[in-house]
Amino acid sequence: MCSIRIYSIPILINDKIFLFNALLGFLMIKDNHLINMTEFDDSKIHPGVTNPYLLKPHSENLERHIQISIATKLYAHLLVLSCRHSFILARLIAHLAPVRFENTSASIEIFHRLYSSALHRRTFCLPRTLFAISTSKTFAHSGTGYIGAFLPSKKLHAWIIENDINPDPKDDIWICYQPVAQISKHV
Repeated sequence: MCSIRIYSIPILINDKIFLFNALLGFLMIKDNHLINMTEFDDSKIHPGVTNPYLLKPHSENLERHIQISIATKLYAHLLVLSCRHSFILARLIAHLAPVRFENTSASIEIFHRLYSSALHRRTFCLPRTLFAISTSKTFAHSGTGYIGAFLPSKKLHAWIIENDINPDPKDDIWICYQPVAQISKHV
């Protein structure tokens, strides 16, 4: 069984601190004097997240012929439903992945095949990210997930960087979001 951990990355803007609540899954805004910023270590943020030009271009052919099992469909559906209603429940379900795919790109391709519309690409970023993290064989060793905010709004987006690449070629909006949380997986 894997352990998925979420670490908050506070952001200071105009004497306000934007802080992701890793337990409940929402962005909080606090006054600067209420939080000690020195206790947070942001040195583990992938340099490509803050400067996307450092990432490699996505060149992998995503036309694999992977069969999608009933268990995979059910698991993806449970993640989507739980992300809509409860961040805590989604995190718990993410620990129960019934299948493992070759890498994060394959996991994301499967999710896109299950939820293919443009609306799903924009609104299902968290279930897609949790699905890829939990079903990828390679993520624990070479990937990091992020939850970002479109500051100063509270709009959130989730994405993955693995091996210096965003493994989701259809995710083109992540560069507009400032990371407020980092997701890692420990096996």
